[in-house]
Amino acid sequence: MLHAPTELGRQNMIMGVNSCNNDMQLRALADRYLTGLIIPFKTMGGRTPAVSDYPTALDADNAEQENKGLLRSCIERRS
Repeated sequence: MLHAPTELGRQNMIMGVNSCNNDMQLRALADRYLTGLIIPFKTMGGRTPAVSDYPTALDADNAEQENKGLLRSCIERRS
């Protein structure tokens, strides 16, 4: 988090970590950062990799599940 390129990026990372309710969610978030940011940047030698227009089906399914989990967390907090 200390090396996020912008303040907004740092805040987004902090919010992501704080939204994790257990080790499994935290591990999934870590894997997302690793496979979505760290490895692509390292592979490209620090240059920005090309952005994909279409997420893979697996990425879309994971995002949908993550959104459902975040929604449940928000509803539980309001109860």
